[in-house]
Amino acid sequence: ANALYNRKLYSAAIPEYQAFLSQYPNHAKADNARHGLALSFFGSGNYQQAEPLFKALATSGTVGDKAQMMVLLGQCHLKISGLAQAEKTFAAAATTEGKPEFRNNALAMLTDVRYQLHDWTNTIIAADNVMRADPTGPLTGRAGYQGAYARFQLKLYPDTITTLTSLAPVVKGTPIQTKAAFLLGESYF
Repeated sequence: ANALYNRKLYSAAIPEYQAFLSQYPNHAKADNARHGLALSFFGSGNYQQAEPLFKALATSGTVGDKAQMMVLLGQCHLKISGLAQAEKTFAAAATTEGKPEFRNNALAMLTDVRYQLHDWTNTIIAADNVMRADPTGPLTGRAGYQGAYARFQLKLYPDTITTLTSLAPVVKGTPIQTKAAFLLGESYF
């Protein structure tokens, strides 16, 4: 099953994991198989079946990184439950124990969800947390722009200008650079 998963043959890996778990539900590697099954469902776009597995794995904390399991659970919620449920999951993932890169990913996803919900005040809070956690990281440009846009929506023009100015080196050469430049120009009017 793992070999099939590693080759991204998720549809073939799923019945193999299921057969193993059916035959050996209490095996020492059963949680690893559940993890592989959840990732295979997720990789094949079957979020309904991946969701309860990620939830159980995040709760038990026996396999993988807990924050990573919660980020994957939140992504399932985005697909099947909507933004409100995903927001709750990403908020919990951002504060759970786990590797910093997974918590930062959760913060970035939380920023994105709040941005889509037009929850401008909380978008700013989440975006600022991403920017503090990893000022030059790969997630900072998008989250920082979303935070600046939220400030703009709240008519906090000086803060928008400050945020976009500090973000300029991070977004240089990316598609966000153009959007940031237009927003910066609008903020002066």
